[in-house]
Amino acid sequence: MIREVKRRVQVTGGSTHIISLPMEWVKKIGISRGDEVRMVLKEDDTILIGGKKEKEISKAVIEISPEETIEEIYRSLIAHYLVGNDVIELSFKEEISRDDKRWMKDAIRKRLMGLEVVEESGRELVLRSFINYEDFPLKEVIKSICDIVESMHEDVTTALIDGNMLLAEDVIQRDNEVDRFYLLAVRQLKAAIEYPDIGKKIGITNSREILGYRLIIKSMERIGDHIRKMAENAVQIDHKIDVPQIFDIHEAVKAIFLSSLETLSKRSVKDANRTIRNAEKVVEASTTVRKDILEGEFAPIEMTCLLSIVDSLVRVVEYIEDIEEICINMSANEA
Repeated sequence: MIREVKRRVQVTGGSTHIISLPMEWVKKIGISRGDEVRMVLKEDDTILIGGKKEKEISKAVIEISPEETIEEIYRSLIAHYLVGNDVIELSFKEEISRDDKRWMKDAIRKRLMGLEVVEESGRELVLRSFINYEDFPLKEVIKSICDIVESMHEDVTTALIDGNMLLAEDVIQRDNEVDRFYLLAVRQLKAAIEYPDIGKKIGITNSREILGYRLIIKSMERIGDHIRKMAENAVQIDHKIDVPQIFDIHEAVKAIFLSSLETLSKRSVKDANRTIRNAEKVVEASTTVRKDILEGEFAPIEMTCLLSIVDSLVRVVEYIEDIEEICINMSANEA
């Protein structure tokens, strides 16, 4: 429970200002004469006082019952990865099947960066995170997400124009890379909230930015999901398409996405508002494209896939609008 206490400032030696610490707190923390305490000077001119808080190796044990599916177990694993556990032990009440163990290892390899199997048996799987936060500055992680998403968008357009199903399949697989960096970034941001030193290591100088970055990377991850969905529709169509209106929207969305990356870097409110206006124009134009598709001569499955592609493009620009609005908010925090 948060409780406010007051202390009178005293001066010793002519210039050293001192206050006494509440005895209740001293006993609870267990500090004594000569011990060091840590002070965190916050942006709102308040000071947090505590023992020196460094991230220790944390371990979680997940007890797994026979009723749980491998997907449910995997979701629990992701949750423990995101909260920053360094060692995660999966303890099975019954021996895990070879297929389930293979599935779990493959899923970890695809999506959980830095997590490796260090011990295993029929009823146990022990994983260890080898992530060094200093090796992954947040801006570099976000840049990696943006680069992958940009390449996915470029290639899904090519796949639709040329009917290149192998390229479409590659785009689908590439979304796993977006997820890997996204989950890493979430883990970093959660750690930065609890450990300010980690925030500094990954390049966060203002704790108020953490929520903004969390929302930005979530929007980026959702953009990747919709591009993957477009690639899945391309595979279903299974031939090149001749709908120029869709490619016009693709090009407009690509330009808007690139301009949003500039805004993210420069934090320009003027540029952000321009990008939002351009995004709104795409949303308006999509209505006409949908109507053209509905009135066109397409097979039912093809029409469904084409409409889904348009819907995904609209969702992409809407997520870009969200990113721009967050950039505007973060710019206000800097003022």
